[in-house]
Amino acid sequence: MVLKDYYEILRVPPNATLVDIKKAYRKLALQYHPDTADNNDRQLPLFLEIKEAYETLSDTKKRQAYHYKKFYRQVEQEAIVTAEYIAQQTQQLATLMNVLDPYRIDYDMLYRLIKQLLSNANQQLIQKGSSHLQEQIIKDLKVSVWHLNFPLAENIYPILLSLASNNVSLTLSLNQQRLTQKRLYYWDTYKLAGAFLLAILLCIIFYWLVK
Repeated sequence: MVLKDYYEILRVPPNATLVDIKKAYRKLALQYHPDTADNNDRQLPLFLEIKEAYETLSDTKKRQAYHYKKFYRQVEQEAIVTAEYIAQQTQQLATLMNVLDPYRIDYDMLYRLIKQLLSNANQQLIQKGSSHLQEQIIKDLKVSVWHLNFPLAENIYPILLSLASNNVSLTLSLNQQRLTQKRLYYWDTYKLAGAFLLAILLCIIFYWLVK
């Protein structure tokens, strides 16, 4: 089953804002609504598609699910046979990450997408590509990995570092991001416990000072 291109139906780009989507929908609905358009029977299917596209793209959760489904199906169904194709897919994934709400990212789905792009066969193709192409692929995947939670990202970094082994600056950049991501993860995980212990310690100090 072919997945409909809701952006093409609403005539907006994939990075369109909610305001852009609403504006496009109002314009198209006015043009193709059966109550206002000529040849009502012929316009109804198109109007229903426009409405379906709007209902999906105007809802944050539905839009994100649609993005994952659209991209995942594309990667899954099309045979990746060249480093150039992999570069195209990794670039699209990095662009997708900039569109999605970072607080609503499906980590498991994103992890599967990255792992699929970095399958053993694809790693060999990447290594056979030009140094410029290898660098582009790694940089784009570096963007996507940043949006994973750290335990999942930790499984990806060794692969990226292996692919970037001949590029010193890229290796340093990956290690720096890995360390930053690790620190942020543990900070978010333990900051509440740390704050609680600090509060207890301050209470004890205050108690002994006023005693």
